[in-house]
Amino acid sequence: MPPLAEKRDVVIIGSGPTGIFAAHEIKRAEPRAKVLIVELGSDLKQRSCPGWETGKCSLCEICSVMSGFGGAGAFSDGKINLSSRIGGSLSKYVGEKRISEIISYVDGLYVKMGAAKKIWGEDREKIEELKRRAYQHGFLLIPFRVRHMGLIGSRAVLSEFRKELEDMGVEIWFNKRVKRILAENGRVRGVELEGGEQVLSEFVVAAPGRVG
Repeated sequence: MPPLAEKRDVVIIGSGPTGIFAAHEIKRAEPRAKVLIVELGSDLKQRSCPGWETGKCSLCEICSVMSGFGGAGAFSDGKINLSSRIGGSLSKYVGEKRISEIISYVDGLYVKMGAAKKIWGEDREKIEELKRRAYQHGFLLIPFRVRHMGLIGSRAVLSEFRKELEDMGVEIWFNKRVKRILAENGRVRGVELEGGEQVLSEFVVAAPGRVG
């Protein structure tokens, strides 16, 4: 590992989906950029929870289910909601047309990394029937398309993302806690890790995810 005082162009806090995509897009736009991801947890293959054996939470200081490459979603059922109406209100800020373009691009990248090609939620006849039945009971059904990877598929896709970032030259330091973001005269200048080590950088992306 290089000395922590070395300068990077961008430091990204967290290697969940936000951190992964931030690193990918920065390197795609500027391949020469020195991009470092600092991750609290472990690499994907090293993530392991004692609760999988005991059936109860061990209250680990660093939770492997929540932290590590892939973030809290690494052990989820791997569903990608392909609609701006689900999961947030980003379309209010960038517009419906732009958010649709972003969703399409992100979805295409997931497919490139091995996500299942089948999309659920496109059977209009069944959707209309479900909407009618929901309405009869006082509910409003919001239909949307879903790409379902499943747990095994999700892990496989994350493994491909891991390899892609490595091939692009993205550095990832695992089991490192960022204590604070360094700033001076209103500008960011890097991060300080637990223990006092500093990584200098002109840009910092804070993406600590659910655990943060």
